[in-house]
Amino acid sequence: MPERARTDLWEPQGSNSLGPPGPLPSTTPMQPIDKLTVHVVVDNTTDMLSSRPRHVTSELRVLMDAGMTELAGEALCSAHHGLSLAVTAHRGAEARTVLFDAGPDPYALERNGRAMHLDFGRIEAVVLSHGSNSRPAIFALKTRLF
Repeated sequence: MPERARTDLWEPQGSNSLGPPGPLPSTTPMQPIDKLTVHVVVDNTTDMLSSRPRHVTSELRVLMDAGMTELAGEALCSAHHGLSLAVTAHRGAEARTVLFDAGPDPYALERNGRAMHLDFGRIEAVVLSHGSNSRPAIFALKTRLF
């Protein structure tokens, strides 16, 4: 007989509670990481002229490292109102990547990700901050971007 799922794990604590859910299922304790890499896949700017802190890599450098040999509009990332971040936690030889938000439309996610040589297959989870980001994420899943 199949095991019954526990429904009490996610029940609110009280009938009108807006607080956190009840007890969470057991999980692996969080571990320290060696490095966190954040790639901005989609945002509302494309700016190669402004100065930036030393630890921030310019869009042009990312694209050149990904193989861009000609500076042309088709080779640059597409700026859109919205945000999508590929966040990778590194620990030893292991790397785990999640996509935080998917930007405003599927075009920007796919175009920019491919231009940056983002390996969509390495993305293990997608975190959406709000519903309007679901359309690009659903497109990416249906077209097997990741």
